[in-house]
Amino acid sequence: MGSKNEELGGTLQTVSRAVAVLRCFDEGAASLTLAELTARVGLNKVTIYRLAETLVAEGLLNKDARTGVYSISYGLISIGRALLDPSGLITRAQPILQAARDASGETAVINLREGREAVVVSEIHSPQPVRYSLGLGFRADLRAGAAGWAILSQVPEREVDDILAAQPVELADGRAMAPDDIRAELAQVRNRGFATTEGQRVADASGYASAFRGPDGAVMGSIAVIMPSSRNRGADRKSLYADTVKQAALELGAILGSGRSVA
Repeated sequence: MGSKNEELGGTLQTVSRAVAVLRCFDEGAASLTLAELTARVGLNKVTIYRLAETLVAEGLLNKDARTGVYSISYGLISIGRALLDPSGLITRAQPILQAARDASGETAVINLREGREAVVVSEIHSPQPVRYSLGLGFRADLRAGAAGWAILSQVPEREVDDILAAQPVELADGRAMAPDDIRAELAQVRNRGFATTEGQRVADASGYASAFRGPDGAVMGSIAVIMPSSRNRGADRKSLYADTVKQAALELGAILGSGRSVA
C-alpha cells in the first residue's frame, strides 16, 4: 500500500497533467483532436483520453459528439470570474475605475498582488487613439513599474527584503536597479502616497499608481493610470495623474472595508 506522500504525489501529477491539457488551447487553437492533444502534451493517448474526458465531465472542456474534437468550455468562465473578482471587487470597483479613466483621460488599471507580482484584473482603455493597454492577466514584477512599487511600498519590511534579494529584474533599457535604490524609491512612495515611473517596464510608457488595502487591512493591490510618456509632461498633468490614483485608491479601500487609504 502506498504512503500518503506517494498518493499526494500522484494526485499532484494528475492535476499538473490536466492543466497541461487545458493549456494546449492557449496557443490559439479553437479545437483539438485527441491525437493533437497527445502530441502537444507528450503523454500516451490513453492517459490524455482519460484526462480530456474527465475535463469534459467537469464542464471545463467540450467534446463534439460527431467528430470527437475537444474545445474549451464556457465552464471555465465561472472559475475565472471567481478568481478575477474576489469579494466582488471588480464589480464594486468599476465606477471608481471609470472615474479614474475619465479624470485622467488615460487607461485605468486595477492590479492585485499575487506573491511577487502585480496582476491586471480590470482595465478601462483610454479614449485617445494612442494609448497603452496591458491586458487582463498581465503580470508584472513588483520591483519595477508604478503598479508594483505602489504595492511593494506597503509590504512588511521582511517581505521586501526577501523580494529584493531575488535575481534583479531587467528594466526596459537593459539596466537592473540595485536593491538599495529601490528601497529609496519605496520610501518616497510611502511619503507621497503614490508611485510614478517612466520607461521602466516599457520604453516610452509612464504610470502612476496608489495602493489599496483589503478587508483585513493588508495591502491588496494598486490602481493605476498608464500613458505614453509624451503625455506625462507638465506639472499640472503630473499632479492630475497623482491625485487621480490617490483618490481612486482611497475610495476603493473604503468600499473594501478597510476604511482608509495607504497614503
